[in-house]
Amino acid sequence: MSLIIAIIVLSVIWEAMWIVLGLKHMSPWQLRRRLEAGERLRIVDVRTRTEYDLFHIPEAKSAPLFTGASFDAAMDLHGDPGGPPTVVVVCMTGHRSPLVAWQLMKTGISNSYNLTGGMLLWKLTGGKSVRTPKP
Repeated sequence: MSLIIAIIVLSVIWEAMWIVLGLKHMSPWQLRRRLEAGERLRIVDVRTRTEYDLFHIPEAKSAPLFTGASFDAAMDLHGDPGGPPTVVVVCMTGHRSPLVAWQLMKTGISNSYNLTGGMLLWKLTGGKSVRTPKP
């Protein structure tokens, strides 16, 4: 029982820390509404390539967190015509993606968001996903 309480407390602290640091969050239904409206968004999926291949948001670009690709992809945003688009960073549960979204915010991309609940909440709320076709 004490392990469960410890996990809950750590989760609350983790989420509160990002709020205190000023990280913005976007819910799955907000993302869906903005995609449907045709808003200029870049979705950066920081899960492993295997996770991404299993299912991902159709518009998402794969940039695995621990390969350095996510930060390299972020730096490309500075040269985007019309300025950096709104960036939504996604992982499986919303616990890896805040690291990259916060990094983006610190590099000057102020319109960076973490997708609340990650791909799990995206799927649970009816979000569309696709699978990478096998070669």
